[in-house]
Amino acid sequence: MGWTDIPRGTFTTPATITFSAASAVDMGSSWTSDEIDISDNQLFAIDADWEGADTPVGTVQLQGRNDSAFTWKDITDSNVSVNGASGALWNLADQGYRYIRIIYTSTSGGSGDDFTAAIFYKG
Repeated sequence: MGWTDIPRGTFTTPATITFSAASAVDMGSSWTSDEIDISDNQLFAIDADWEGADTPVGTVQLQGRNDSAFTWKDITDSNVSVNGASGALWNLADQGYRYIRIIYTSTSGGSGDDFTAAIFYKG
């Protein structure tokens, strides 16, 4: 599952970048999104929704890192418990890391349930 490319440069109008909006990600098993380079963006928010009849149970976590030579680290206070249809909104400002990704760890259920996330940023 991939993020779309973020255009680089100075923005006069915020842009919305979406991953997995057209074909939502199944929550029946654990998964990790591709990384996204956020180095040119000072402010961003990730809006995520999950829904379905099979009651997904697990956790969603944001991770960051500065370079491919470094391991991924959990972003403080970004861990969200999943227990049925819901969502989360992360508002991150002045981050010092270059890359971000989303990790979903499934505990039970969720087969056929959909996870969708969008990132909104200002350069």
